[in-house]
Amino acid sequence: MRRDIRVPALVLVPVLGLDLGLALALVLDLDLGLLLLLLVLVLDLGRPRACHDDEYQIQYERVSSTRIIPWYPVPSMYTDEQRQTLLQLARDAIAHELYQYVAMSVDPEQHAPSLREVRASFVTLSIETRLRGCIGTLQARQPLVCDVVRNAGAAAFADPRFPRLTREQFTRTDVEISVLSPSEPIEFDSEADLLGQLRPGVDGLILSEPSGAARRSATFLPAVWKQIPEPANFIAQLKRKAGMPADHWSDAITASRYTTESFESQRGDA
Repeated sequence: MRRDIRVPALVLVPVLGLDLGLALALVLDLDLGLLLLLLVLVLDLGRPRACHDDEYQIQYERVSSTRIIPWYPVPSMYTDEQRQTLLQLARDAIAHELYQYVAMSVDPEQHAPSLREVRASFVTLSIETRLRGCIGTLQARQPLVCDVVRNAGAAAFADPRFPRLTREQFTRTDVEISVLSPSEPIEFDSEADLLGQLRPGVDGLILSEPSGAARRSATFLPAVWKQIPEPANFIAQLKRKAGMPADHWSDAITASRYTTESFESQRGDA
């Protein structure tokens, strides 16, 4: 015999939890409309909201009311201790030149094998989130610890866009290191094709074109996607950086991509 009970289904959820609330709703034989409401709530609350573990992250950043750009998973190459070592070396290199007036040297043999590998890197300095220097290499030529030390000193004292870093500024400077993977050429037959192959948040991009006897070329690190999340604008601004008009295109343009593992320390962290 049907028991004439009309407990609102939504009341069962916070009191008993989703699974038990649904089970009790079925036992009490609630009407169809209330059961449908409960099912919709279960399905909605059960949607994945985030994905995170020790090696991979997937995040989604809303860049407009109609589009969500995925930030693809990138594996970690270095332990927390190794990251801390590289960040400390970068800070030590800057401090050494500030106070000893000579560039710091480093012995790769004193470090872990993964830090002795020949890798390319960039070191970025910022003060209160504003760029204060960024120097790096696209081609790996020396052990990673040596590359980081060299680029840290160059970012502080040899970036032509800024004067030399001062001692007072150094106390307010944040340091970010980006270790690059080997670059890979991208095959495409049009600008639209290239745009469709880009992975926002993951790909660092090198764009180049022959120009007489020289070659116009520029790169954006993957971190630039945070400031320029739309692929079309990303390409347009990279063309400007390379000395091309933003709307320029030709069949002679080539592109390569790479990934980075980036980590940072705020002033006083390292």
